[in-house]
Amino acid sequence: AGYIKVRVGADTDLLTSLIPDAPEIPGFRLRGSLTVMFNTTLVEQVYEIPTNFQPLLLPGESTTITIYKSAPNPDGSAPDSSDPAAIYVTAIIEAQLDFLIGDTPVLTLAGIISFTRTLDVGGRAEFSMAGAVTGTIANFGTVSGSINFVLFFKLPTPSDPSVDGGVYGSADLTVVASIPGVTLSGNFYLEINTSPNAQTVQVLSYATEADGITPSRNAQGDVILTRTPKLIPTGITITLDGHLTIGSILEIRGFFGIQLRPEGLKIGAVGLIDLAGIGKLEINGLIIIDNRGVALYLSAALGTTFGNAIGLGFSGSFVLKLNTGSTTRTETFGPLSVTLDPGFELVITASVEFLGLLTGNGTVRITINSGAFEIYFDVHFDVGGLAFGATGFAGVYGASAPGGAGIALLLDVYIDADIAAVIKIKGNGVLKINTTNAVHQGIT
Repeated sequence: AGYIKVRVGADTDLLTSLIPDAPEIPGFRLRGSLTVMFNTTLVEQVYEIPTNFQPLLLPGESTTITIYKSAPNPDGSAPDSSDPAAIYVTAIIEAQLDFLIGDTPVLTLAGIISFTRTLDVGGRAEFSMAGAVTGTIANFGTVSGSINFVLFFKLPTPSDPSVDGGVYGSADLTVVASIPGVTLSGNFYLEINTSPNAQTVQVLSYATEADGITPSRNAQGDVILTRTPKLIPTGITITLDGHLTIGSILEIRGFFGIQLRPEGLKIGAVGLIDLAGIGKLEINGLIIIDNRGVALYLSAALGTTFGNAIGLGFSGSFVLKLNTGSTTRTETFGPLSVTLDPGFELVITASVEFLGLLTGNGTVRITINSGAFEIYFDVHFDVGGLAFGATGFAGVYGASAPGGAGIALLLDVYIDADIAAVIKIKGNGVLKINTTNAVHQGIT
């Protein structure tokens, strides 16, 4: 068992301190400290620092060194007392990484990263890398996030003959830009688990000082870390969530995600485009392909005031639903939540106004379900005193539909004109047909 800690000053490169013969790397500088802890005894070891060495300790540093029976937490703190004993080697780097052009840092990252190799008595071997980082990108903005990945395998033992293995973990990174006239912020999240079983990781985060880089510390000088356990199911999930504003002209907000699990594939997207002075356009989409069939939801909508500022008025929506399964399903992904009945449905609703001279609105709906194809429409227009419109329905039914095979048709039209109080026309007509033995949309 052993414990080694190397700390260097602010103007000293950690890499050359650890490896004196290492050449200087142009454009890169590493500062901070390295701590290594290892234990092959499977029991906790406590060492008292000799009196002659204690004057070399920093104020407040302990005069004892405890080497834990199992691997320490990613920040170097004591593991939970219930953790099983393991043979391990852990290296923890508390560092600031500077990437430079000349003598000027263009990217600075600071954080705590641990590397651990363990083998427990249950036959499980792991290599893990975990850390939380924050930093700055010169003339652009800030970046922060956490990483935690584990490569593992479990060998069979007499008490537990099961075999398991794979890679699991997550990366959560946030970028915030500070560009004149542009506001950009976003979040990238990756989650992966190739094991057939769900796995738990400890997601790290920590607060920083006012510079946004230096980790905040407690009275004992330890970095203040927050550890949150997260259960990761088998599969891969990637999500992007961002917000872009260009002056007061354009704003785009959106979410995009891909999820691959043993049972199937899921893709989701939510977006909002705001054109200042014109209006907003909302877009939503969800695609699922799994052992229950194919499920699809797509929608787009114009805000009720779209175009008002330029003398036009547009509003409307488009919704497409598809469920090839035999039962209703409710699905969620990120901010999306939709319910899909079996079959196909398309609904289009829209209205338009031009300088108060022309108005029009209408709805069209198409459905395919249970051996039936149906289309419904209801449209109306008003142009300078001339009003006209039509409401209609048509259905084509197979032998499995209620009432058997046949068609059902409804067409209801009207016209109402009053042009300069000189020409007046008014009329309407209805056509109904039903060749099935059931009532469809009120058509007998």
